[in-house]
Amino acid sequence: MRYPLAIAPRPSRRVRTLVLAMHGIAASAFFFSGLPVLLVAGALAALALSLWFGRRGGAPVAGHSLVLREDGLATIGGHERCRVLPGTTDFGWAVWLHWADEGGRRYAAMLAPDMLPADDWRRLRIWLRHKAAAVAQPAATAG
Repeated sequence: MRYPLAIAPRPSRRVRTLVLAMHGIAASAFFFSGLPVLLVAGALAALALSLWFGRRGGAPVAGHSLVLREDGLATIGGHERCRVLPGTTDFGWAVWLHWADEGGRRYAAMLAPDMLPADDWRRLRIWLRHKAAAVAQPAATAG
């Protein structure tokens, strides 16, 4: 595989559907809870706001290019020289991606297979396993 490899995730219909379903389940739980009306109205407003912000289905990476480099670093969501963190998990049906930029700020995103063409999905998973894992540093332990 040749690096750098640029892939462009797009918004995921699967992630949007899951976000909508989770918000619907939470809303129905509040609606039928028997709590005071003002509390239920506040919870439903908060869920609506959460749904509004979660509507993109893949933020912060959807719509941005991911550039995977030979040295295990990447450009993710417009941030240069990002290091994938040890909490990154490849479930096969989704990748939970944790990364830190050069300034140490941490980010996380869930990537679903429908966000990428099949070849790019496979390349991303291979890069995570073989390149990014080599530079990922375990989190510091308190002690």
